[in-house]
Amino acid sequence: MSLPRPLYAVVTEESLRPTRTGERYFLMQTLKTNVGNLKSMMWNANKNSLTDPAFPHKGDIIQIDDLQDQLETYKSIVINHFKRIDKNSLPENEKTICEFPKANPDQLKKALSVLGDKTLYEDSKSYEFVVKCFSKLDKNLLKACPAASKVHHSIAGGLIIHTAEVIILAKKIYETCVADYPFISNDVLMAGAALHDIGKVKTYYIDDLGMPEQAATEKTLGHMYYGIELAQVTGAELNMNVNFVNEVCHCIAAHHGKTEFGSMKPIQSQEALILHCADLISSRNGMIDNKLQNVIKANSTLPETFAIYSDPYFASTAMQNFIKKHIMIVAPAQ
Repeated sequence: MSLPRPLYAVVTEESLRPTRTGERYFLMQTLKTNVGNLKSMMWNANKNSLTDPAFPHKGDIIQIDDLQDQLETYKSIVINHFKRIDKNSLPENEKTICEFPKANPDQLKKALSVLGDKTLYEDSKSYEFVVKCFSKLDKNLLKACPAASKVHHSIAGGLIIHTAEVIILAKKIYETCVADYPFISNDVLMAGAALHDIGKVKTYYIDDLGMPEQAATEKTLGHMYYGIELAQVTGAELNMNVNFVNEVCHCIAAHHGKTEFGSMKPIQSQEALILHCADLISSRNGMIDNKLQNVIKANSTLPETFAIYSDPYFASTAMQNFIKKHIMIVAPAQ
């Protein structure tokens, strides 16, 4: 892939890293460009480079006039010289770098119909409880909220899409298990699936540029705290069975599986286990889809191995066929 000169980009991620000797630093960034997402490095960085205006930072639109193309060897570029510009200074054919993906109206409508499906519940009061929880949220913030800032479903509307996926997956698992294992509560599972990430409305948002962002509240308290608080308050208002509410709250608290993965509590119920599995499938699917879409956009090839949540994955035949099919679809007519 030959990179254009100049290269126009939006900085979407940044991190400061020490060299192997620890004597110097370099700034590692992710750039959104019209040839796909690129990793970049800037050398001669210092301890204050994440705030130093001499370096580009997250949210900056930049024009890169001098770079070293190391994509073949190191999967990254080196920025030697850049300048900040505003959106209006971009050439017309480059302004799309400021357009960030978002859920389309049909996706949102379908997902919202899942969230509002009364038939998922065996007890109408369980459904009322979930609906009441959602009614306490700002509808516009809910519809715009991403599920994450950079991993899975990190688009405007991503939270609703992800939540609907988790509900559907959890329901399928329940229906497969319940005949042989009738000790699993459908309503605890469905309420837990619907509410497991509801606290993200307080901890994630879309910024003015259209980029998904993580608020400080995700680090100080976390979305599980806000979800549990909402469930407890709503349960008390509706005079819900305390055990039911507590079991739903455990699903919220344990849906990351282990405390080292961000859970407030380890899994201690089958409902929480099923929810965790459904959440894991949806989030991993979302991350892999992001990876494949970037390869398609860059008309590139998928590496033989790559990392998802730091776990090694290999480029399966199905993934490669998916890429080939979609590259053929988006290829311009000859």
